[in-house]
Amino acid sequence: DSVLVHGAALNAIRSYWDKLRREFTELDPYRTGYLQSDELDDILTQHCPSVNQEDLDMLQAWNR
Repeated sequence: DSVLVHGAALNAIRSYWDKLRREFTELDPYRTGYLQSDELDDILTQHCPSVNQEDLDMLQAWNR
């Protein structure tokens, strides 16, 4: 079941990738390649409504 949830989130991220990339670039003007976790969460929830807290937690876990 969680595989389907995360698959849906991944598809949403892919669908909105151009918008997300623009937002990431605006938040990272020096192109360091890093964002704060709360910035990432805000961008994803704003542009990808199907991304839920479980998905965000999973992304955070990958970063550790």
